[in-house]
Amino acid sequence: MKRIAISFLLAFICLVQLFAQKDLVLTYHGSPIEVSLYNKIQYLDSRNGQSNLGYVKGGFMSGFNNVVDNPPIPIQLESLLSSMVDQTALDGTLLLQLRYYKFYMDNDLGMCKLRINLYHQKADEYYFINRIDTLIEAKTKEILAKGSDLFVNSIADNLTMAPIGDVPFNLGQIKDIDNFEKEDIPLYVNKTFKDGLYPTFESFINQEPDTRELQPKIKKFELKEIKVPGNEPGKWRSLEPKHIYAVVINGKLYISYDNKFFLGYFDGNDIKFSYQYSPGTGVQGVSFGFGIGSGGYQGGGIGLILGKRPKETTIMKIDHLDGSAHVAN
Repeated sequence: MKRIAISFLLAFICLVQLFAQKDLVLTYHGSPIEVSLYNKIQYLDSRNGQSNLGYVKGGFMSGFNNVVDNPPIPIQLESLLSSMVDQTALDGTLLLQLRYYKFYMDNDLGMCKLRINLYHQKADEYYFINRIDTLIEAKTKEILAKGSDLFVNSIADNLTMAPIGDVPFNLGQIKDIDNFEKEDIPLYVNKTFKDGLYPTFESFINQEPDTRELQPKIKKFELKEIKVPGNEPGKWRSLEPKHIYAVVINGKLYISYDNKFFLGYFDGNDIKFSYQYSPGTGVQGVSFGFGIGSGGYQGGGIGLILGKRPKETTIMKIDHLDGSAHVAN
């Protein structure tokens, strides 16, 4: 009888979670934009894990709901642009490159991170207009609508914007935009880690350590503690990982994340690290801020954990523009 009851419960849980989703609806609430430079829009999805838009606060029997673009974003864009412009719109084509778009929950706070590039498309040439790179916070019940407005207004605010510069990209360069941007970042150009303490992501990518006087405690290849000179001569003080971004010791990179240090490394043109987490709690999909996992999805819905389960490992990748850590898909 107990076995039947458990089977029924698991089936019910799966059914609830299957339908636990929230539709992302892109709607323009403003007045028609006069003399828009663009009356057509093209879409390029450059995200990792393209189908995953993250999570928002759920309802009955569900801690979190999946965010789903229903109908898909490129289909919504066609009618969206028509609602933004009027008969004065010029005959230009806007290319929207979606690079990141996700919703997260952190206790009673909702977050949405958006990164898009906009280009003026002329045949097979693309002229850069703007990059929108924003993180917003709102009440849990409001974050889906706020995140939708963020996406929509990022388009509307740029419909009268002319391209910057007269040197175009080709499609291949746009698809490889991450590596193009890294060409101007000292860390990615040199691909070496200079010894020292890095209090911020900016100091890290510029390879400008705050101090090189360090007393590390390393055990089994793991950095357990880091000390720096104190206020008095001969005195040393410990620094918690959450107060710094990274530290480099003898050329080895240790990244601060989730209030611990993790060994970082170059994988091609990306910086990654291995992160362990307990099954059933979820893995943080992203951390915002410098060095710690202060935000991100922590797992949701209903789960049954029967006995102690071993930790699982995922590979995290450092974002080259803001320093946040994402699951490397």
